[in-house]
Amino acid sequence: MRSITAAIAAATATAIVVSSSFVIAAIPDTATKVITVCYSKSNGAMRLIDKATKASCNTKTETELSWNQQGVAGVAGPVGPAGRNGTNGINGTNGIDGAVGPQGPVGPAGTNGTSGTNGVDGAVGPQGPAGTGGDKCLAYPRPGNDLSGCDLHDVSYANMSLIGANLSGANLTGANLSGANLSGANFTGTVFTGANLDGANLTGIDLSGRNLTGTSLSGAIFTNMNFAGTNLTDARFSGLDFTGANLTGAILTGTVLWGANFTGVDLSGRDLTGTQLLFTNLTGVNLANTNLTNANLSSANVNGANFTGTVFTGANLYGINLTGIDLSGRDLTGTILYFTNLTGANLTGAILTRTVLNGANFTGVDLSGRDLTGTELIFTNLTGANLANTNLTNANLTLANLTGANLANVLWSNTACPDFTNSNTNPRCGY
Repeated sequence: MRSITAAIAAATATAIVVSSSFVIAAIPDTATKVITVCYSKSNGAMRLIDKATKASCNTKTETELSWNQQGVAGVAGPVGPAGRNGTNGINGTNGIDGAVGPQGPVGPAGTNGTSGTNGVDGAVGPQGPAGTGGDKCLAYPRPGNDLSGCDLHDVSYANMSLIGANLSGANLTGANLSGANLSGANFTGTVFTGANLDGANLTGIDLSGRNLTGTSLSGAIFTNMNFAGTNLTDARFSGLDFTGANLTGAILTGTVLWGANFTGVDLSGRDLTGTQLLFTNLTGVNLANTNLTNANLSSANVNGANFTGTVFTGANLYGINLTGIDLSGRDLTGTILYFTNLTGANLTGAILTRTVLNGANFTGVDLSGRDLTGTELIFTNLTGANLANTNLTNANLTLANLTGANLANVLWSNTACPDFTNSNTNPRCGY
């Protein structure tokens, strides 16, 4: 293709030379403006021919090539029809505002808007004269109301103000007083069984000797509350601060005290059977001779607490720090000591039947001669512990740490070893 193109260029040059030197033929053709050459198939030589003279190429040895020259421009054709209208352009910016026109006539009145929120209560007005034949127990609850002796069971005074009201001897069984302001009210002889006092303001209230069985006081507001002799069985006090409270003689069986703060409170000798004390702050609390049977102290803070003579049978002591505690001679039957820190604790003579010790820290603890038959010691830290003469029949020590432990004369029988083997097939668990 490149050689033919070059040949055409050469032929064009030749045509120019020939046309300027001779007037033998009209090349290019006068009518068609076509230049014709014969291209040699053997050597590539070209020769011009004038087709007007009937000249032609030898088709056996030559190839005929031809091309046009550009003619002169023709006259312009007629104007075509108009095209379709284009789309509208974007709107221009608004013009400057005109002058304000005259005020129009007044329109019809619109509908009333929604009512605004109530304003704060005004000061209490003077007491009016006593009515005749009225029932004071049906009066709308207000500060200073006399509701003494009224049967108000299941009534709802939620978020109402009863500041300084007289509720002595009233029956508030199952009543809803959540969020109510009861500061300074008189509750002498009032029955609160099953009432809801969540978030209520009890500032300055004396609840000593009251029956608050099943009452809920979570989030209630009070300081230095007097609960002396109060029955708080199954009551709920989650998240409350009992600092400075008087709980002398109070009944706390089954009471829910999650997250409560008892810092420095004297709970000695109390019956806390089944009491829920999860995440409770018992820092420095006196729990001497307190009954914690089946109580739940999971994750409680007991730093500095006094546990002299405390009963722990069946209690849940998950994750608490009992470092150095003296539990000698205590009955810990069924007690849960999951991940409890008992480093340096004294367990001499303690009863550990069915005690759950998984994950507990017994570093340096003397467990010599103890009967730990069937005891769960999974993941327990027994580093440096004294297990001499201990009965580990059917005990589970999977993943337990026995580094440096005294294992002299241990009774191994069907014991689950730390390395997942069994003492029946791996004598002495390999120790």
